[in-house]
Amino acid sequence: MKKITEYITITELAPLLNVSRPTLYKYMLDYEAGEVRNIKYELIIIFDYITKEATNKVDIINFINKQKEGEDSALFRKVKKLLKEDKKFKELITHLLKSYEDYEPLLLELKKGQ
Repeated sequence: MKKITEYITITELAPLLNVSRPTLYKYMLDYEAGEVRNIKYELIIIFDYITKEATNKVDIINFINKQKEGEDSALFRKVKKLLKEDKKFKELITHLLKSYEDYEPLLLELKKGQ
């Protein structure tokens, strides 16, 4: 079994996984010791891929991006289903989108001032 950092550094991997470097380091130590109970399942899948299948950094980045796409796709499917089945939900989303469009220029100006 390869080490997690064989093809990618902790500094490169942490932002891809949306965790801090110290947290990633702790997860890696736990994973390599077989102590996976405190690690998110999604990270275990990624660590398994890195240590067993990946052959370079590009493989790792592509795998992580595909995992993220899968999460988004599942979320979008749920929203789409709710939009079709729940009139109140559809009204709420429509209202939120309209409100966002009305306030978007103001929000952008506020963000510039930060």
